[in-house]
Amino acid sequence: ALWMTVSAYVLENRSFALGGLKILLLPPAMLAVSLTALFPGSLIPLAGKTQMFPWHVAIALLAYSTLTIAAFHAAIMSLQDKHLHKLRAQPV
Repeated sequence: ALWMTVSAYVLENRSFALGGLKILLLPPAMLAVSLTALFPGSLIPLAGKTQMFPWHVAIALLAYSTLTIAAFHAAIMSLQDKHLHKLRAQPV
């Protein structure tokens, strides 16, 4: 899911400046990449699965990546909102 999230971030960052998301997105992605060296996993054979199974996996990954981006975006918006209200409370 992090691969899809990073891919979506890279595509969206070409159109809009999303620098704040980079701070939240790239450290977990680097951790996930480094964990694959410790836990290599195994391949799941597709024998006996329906032809829709790969589509199910692809759509599920897209859904998880979209949810991850939305969660990171909500965190950035919350931080910005707190920062803006703090600035408004300070006398000029």
